[in-house]
Amino acid sequence: MQVSLNSLYWATFILLTTTQAIQVAPLDTYQIGPYYVQNCKSNNNNMATLLKTMTAALQPAITDLGSTSSSKAYTTFFKDVSRAPYVRTVFSNVTKGVSVATAPGSPSSEPNFICVDARDQVTWDENGQQVDAYTRCGGGEWPAMALLTTPYIVICPLFFTQAAVPVQSSASCLKVRPYLNRFAQGGKSLIVYQVWHLLHELVHYYVYSTEQDSLDVYGVNQCVDLPGGKAMLNAQSYVYYVANIWLGCTKFPTVDTRPSGRFRGVELLETEANSTALKANESIALVVQNVSVQAVPLVQTSGDVDPDLTSRGLRRHKIVYG
Repeated sequence: MQVSLNSLYWATFILLTTTQAIQVAPLDTYQIGPYYVQNCKSNNNNMATLLKTMTAALQPAITDLGSTSSSKAYTTFFKDVSRAPYVRTVFSNVTKGVSVATAPGSPSSEPNFICVDARDQVTWDENGQQVDAYTRCGGGEWPAMALLTTPYIVICPLFFTQAAVPVQSSASCLKVRPYLNRFAQGGKSLIVYQVWHLLHELVHYYVYSTEQDSLDVYGVNQCVDLPGGKAMLNAQSYVYYVANIWLGCTKFPTVDTRPSGRFRGVELLETEANSTALKANESIALVVQNVSVQAVPLVQTSGDVDPDLTSRGLRRHKIVYG
């Protein structure tokens, strides 16, 4: 399993092969509009409010995507206007809870949210060993997980400890460093809310149903760096776009004149407060200029390491079992 540097703040996905039969224990089910919510108990009303808020928050983006000209928010995260109809369809599917086939040959289904609060509620087989969703939540490390090729989105215990919805104000927008042509923060402060975690997982669900592929790049500057075709697969790009439109943000880096070379390492100096550090005995997978490499465990350095090798990684988290 590949773990993000800031896994505490982000949602993720797990891709299950068709041979890995998932088992779901009998759980209380509650219908919220087109969606089904299982085992959320006292949080059923919270989930209903979140889904209603998310649907409302998507409307300005859907309107923006239907306009005759591209907004700055759209071109920042998706680049090419030709992809706007696809992005709009994904958002429309999310608002309606459209039933889709999650894998070739599988029956159609709408997404089902399962709140796990104990072991043996959602399990699957991994190399002959039973894997438990509650354990895979990481003991408070992940807020949510989409189990791709299945109808299920797991809501982890961490999810309900985070703030539900941000204040809808441009004061919440990320600042831009014009002399570096970069967002000044890593993006966590903009999107670490329950409503955006739900949107992140639902985007995974609907993008994978059509593309049979998915991507998890989290940091806002890394998302801006993605080519349009990659951004279309990246759930967090959709979330940043929607959040910026909903908040009324107007300041963005200029995509076609972004700095190159060593200036790309500024994120190392601008990590947000309370971000999770990588432990010395952990390693991460990086993709640098489309070449996959395995990073060695982090050690103290004298500062002479090229920051391009440590901060430019597009952290892809396709977790394939079987």
